[in-house]
Amino acid sequence: NAKKIDEITYTELLLLGENGAEVFHPLAIEPVKDIIPIHIRNTNKPEEIGTFVVKTRDFKKNKVASIAYKDGMISIIGNNTIIATKNINKSNKETEIKKAYSLYILNCKN
Repeated sequence: NAKKIDEITYTELLLLGENGAEVFHPLAIEPVKDIIPIHIRNTNKPEEIGTFVVKTRDFKKNKVASIAYKDGMISIIGNNTIIATKNINKSNKETEIKKAYSLYILNCKN
């Protein structure tokens, strides 16, 4: 289940595109990185605020910016880097992604 995030950095957005997001292409983001403000909105609900792409954000507030999936590999993206990667069973993709995210969050609390 996708959850809206309030903000993501340009670097995290590029990593997301390179690691499985199909909504935008990294080559479309790179030339405007840190120059043109980007505001991502849901085309089906344009009245909602959406996600702002920013130069920096408070990583303490939200360590994970996104989770990307591509070719049997999930990548947890946050703090302007790929925090963790894991090969998963493609037939059970949703459960495997939830487990990897929960394990990462649990490790962050320790």
